[in-house]
Parts: sequence; C-alpha cells; structure tokens
Amino acid sequence: MTFRQLELYAAVCECGSITRASEKYHISPQGISKTVGELEKELGCQLLARSVSGISLTNKGSFFYDECRRIIDWQRGIGDRLMRGELAEREDLRLGMAFGVISAVPAGLFTEFEALYPGVRICYSDAPDLDLEEQYCHDAFELCLSTGVMDADRFRQETVASQPMYLCIPRSHPLYLRDSIAMEDLDGQSFAMFSARFFTRQLFDRICRDAGIAPDIEYVSGDFNSLMSLAQRNSLLFAVPAHCVGSLGDQCRYTRFPHEGYVWDICLVTRRQAGLSRSAAAYSDYFRRRMSDWSPYRDAGWPE
Repeated sequence: MTFRQLELYAAVCECGSITRASEKYHISPQGISKTVGELEKELGCQLLARSVSGISLTNKGSFFYDECRRIIDWQRGIGDRLMRGELAEREDLRLGMAFGVISAVPAGLFTEFEALYPGVRICYSDAPDLDLEEQYCHDAFELCLSTGVMDADRFRQETVASQPMYLCIPRSHPLYLRDSIAMEDLDGQSFAMFSARFFTRQLFDRICRDAGIAPDIEYVSGDFNSLMSLAQRNSLLFAVPAHCVGSLGDQCRYTRFPHEGYVWDICLVTRRQAGLSRSAAAYSDYFRRRMSDWSPYRDAGWPE
C-alpha cells in the first residue's frame, strides 16, 4: 500500500466517479480502477460497490476513506509543523558558566527555558573563569556566563547583573568588633581566597595593589565551601558576593568590602566573529529578561 494509492482512492470517493478522479489526476480510468482493485485485494474486502448508475462506498470502504483522509491531511501538514518547530530536531545548547553563577540566578532557569522552547536542551558545564575562557576559545560552548571581563579582542560581553562584595570576618578575628574597616586595615591580614583562575581573585589583587596594601593569602581554593570552612576554622578573612552573605551563619560578621570597585558581575559573553544559533539567541534574550525581573537584583537591598 502506497501513499499514492491512498490519494487516488480518496479522490474517487470525493469525486463520486472514477472518470472524474481520472481527469483530476490525469490518469486513465483503467489505471484508477486497477489501483482500487489492488487495495481491495490487499485489504481483503470490497471498498466500492459498482453499478450502472455509478459507484458507492461500502461500509468498510467508508471507514477506509476516513483513514485515508487522516493520513493525507497529516502528510500535507508536515511542512507547516516543521515551520512551527513541532517536529524540529532537538537542539543542544552548549552553555558554559563560571563557578558561582548558578547560585546567583533564579531557580529553574534551565527547566523554565526548556519548557518554553521544547526543541532545545541545555547542556551546562561550569569551570573557573579562566578555564571557561580557554574552553570557549576552543569552541566548547556557544554561549558563556562569566563573572568578569574575558579577552575583549575575541569576545563581547554584557553585564547582566552586578552585586557588591562583602568582607566575612569570623568572631575570633581582631577586626570582628571594629566599627568601620578601611582598606589599610586589611594590610597584612590573612585571607582564605579563590585561586587566580577566578576573576574575583584577580580583581581583589588589583584593588589591593592599587591601594598599596599586601594581604596575606594563606589558603587558596577553587571550592567555595572549602574556603568558608578554612576561614571559620582558622580565623581568616574571606570575601563573598552579596548573594552568599549569611553562608556561615552567625559565626561571622559581614560588612561591605571597603572598596566600592570590588564587585561581582554576571556577564553574558558571545564571540565577536560568530553569530548566535537560534537556541543561543533565544536563551540570551530569555536570560536578560529573567535577570531584570528577578527581585534580588531589581530591588537589591543588600545588607550594610
């Protein structure tokens, strides 16, 4: 049974005549009669009742016509459905994110997007900023979310959200009871800090150099939880972005870092020399909207 046979049989039913169907499809009446006969033989039943006054559908012939019509309508609608994306192949969006970004964006950011765009699946991976940049240079991702400025010659970036950094001071630290803290108070102080693979560490080092101070980086790690534990157990200072304030509970005091230039950004990064795929463009627009609407950033009431 072929689609062409179904088409010709449906034409006979709709025209009410083999002769008129043959004129419509430019096939001889004998050819159409042969096609109907082949269908009847394959199905093992009579589809058309023939008489001197013309043809009529048998009960099984009427049922078979309805089935043919559904198949024909479905086949003719394939193009439209493809245009609407209903049958589009699932497209993977390779998204790279700097460590820490996932904790600073709305929950469900991936699942909500995939529900809006069912043809797209987000393949997410995270890494320290500089590792992310190196992987992006080798086409590991289509789109990146970093926490600072990547190579401006290769990439263009847009700061989507920004938050201040806070100084985390354990209870046992001499600065815990200090009313106000200035940059010079941090000179020689021991810190637990992120490695130099993170933009937040690079910015910290630059700000301290510009201020003429030299903190002592006693412990270095790429893991946020390890740094928090090291800071608390060893009475070390620690710097955290605003959304992490309170991570150590009441065992620490949080105060704005004494330099307004020390901030933690979320940057949307794309390649300068390449356009975005449809899924990457859709996610970029979606991400901007969600971040602008998200109350922790829109109504940023960071603690003083």
